[in-house]
Amino acid sequence: MNIFDRINWSLVAGIFAGAIVIVAAFASWNDKRKETIKADKSQAALMNLQKENLNKTNELADAYKQIASLQKELRNEITGGDNKPILRLTTSSVIIDGNSREKYFILFFDILNNGDYSLQNVKATVYDNWGLPMLRLGVKHFRDGVSFGSMKPTSDEINHFTPVHHFDNIGTIAKNNNYPLYTTTFCAKLSNLDNPGYTVEAKWYTGSFTYFVNLKELNDAIKLDSVELVFNGKKIDYTEYFEFNK
Repeated sequence: MNIFDRINWSLVAGIFAGAIVIVAAFASWNDKRKETIKADKSQAALMNLQKENLNKTNELADAYKQIASLQKELRNEITGGDNKPILRLTTSSVIIDGNSREKYFILFFDILNNGDYSLQNVKATVYDNWGLPMLRLGVKHFRDGVSFGSMKPTSDEINHFTPVHHFDNIGTIAKNNNYPLYTTTFCAKLSNLDNPGYTVEAKWYTGSFTYFVNLKELNDAIKLDSVELVFNGKKIDYTEYFEFNK
């Protein structure tokens, strides 16, 4: 018998067909594996891109916050922000005039800036209704920010005395600085204490104060009789914005 007659061709065909199926299955699996790897890489790249975009968004948000903070700081430096001045009234101890023997006191009015920013465009007006009596007795004290002293008042200062004193060129008061506003004298005996004593108007870039200050003498010392404060037309508590030193 011929050897080829002994071969089971059906079996050979089955083995061959099975091999084809295995090869095809492997090829399909390999293609899917490549697609899966490609998809994983694409997803990872997408996640990295999203992460980078999120980081950039956060960085941009932080940059906007810094810009807004710098703009606010600059605006506060220019305008003074919510900063408000303080009026300080300092009195001397009792003084006896050598000629008239009248007792009187020297008063010093100052504008203080204890805030975080400079006060801008500062102007002030002082109404001194009790400043004339000691001028008539030849007593005048002055202060120009550097020096302090006394001198004889002129006849014009006595005969044309005006209680209103304007200070329109104060300008800027830097933080932690003060401005020597006004110096005068007070004699309780010779002053009409039924009239208001001192009114001080202080204006700056973002607001205005009006102080109403009345004094009295007790046991050779100056005492506060009353203080009122108006801020932008509304009466407020004065204690935070007024100092009295003696």
